[in-house]
Amino acid sequence: FAHAPSKLKATLQAIRENFSDYHLIACFELHTYSSLNEAFLKEYNQSMEGADEAIVFYSKEALHIKGLEDLDSNAIKAHFNTHGLHVFNNKEDLWNYVHSSVNSQTGKPICLLLMSSGTFEGIDWAPIKMERKPEPKPEYIDWEYYKPLMYDHHLNDNNRFVDFLCRVLGVQETHYI
Repeated sequence: FAHAPSKLKATLQAIRENFSDYHLIACFELHTYSSLNEAFLKEYNQSMEGADEAIVFYSKEALHIKGLEDLDSNAIKAHFNTHGLHVFNNKEDLWNYVHSSVNSQTGKPICLLLMSSGTFEGIDWAPIKMERKPEPKPEYIDWEYYKPLMYDHHLNDNNRFVDFLCRVLGVQETHYI
């Protein structure tokens, strides 16, 4: 529920600190009367700098319902002053972009952060799933490298330890050498 500029910045900072090894995709919906007012947008200056990918969404329908003027995407980008900011006002375009970003090959785990006091026009986010292939499993394990774990898990038999390690690493077959 980060909608005020200070809350948006604090949320991104906290997520970045706790998920520093993740590729952070931050998606923010302008939804309140004040946030949809172009005169207020300057308050969001650099508020999304903590994201690897920053996205702002606003609903033309919400603007119409609230009796507000349409917003200009370039003005939003200028006011947010965030490198690479993406602005959307169509929920299908937003969903497609986020889906594509979540499945891009970044080499890092993904953290998708959705922030709004609205509903992104009712977008169903559940179908967005990671479609990247998992890293290949190792064919052979240098179990000497993992031997200290053997004692941590009270596995005093080498074969039991290798079986345990294969389960942890997801290796299907165990070959004792």
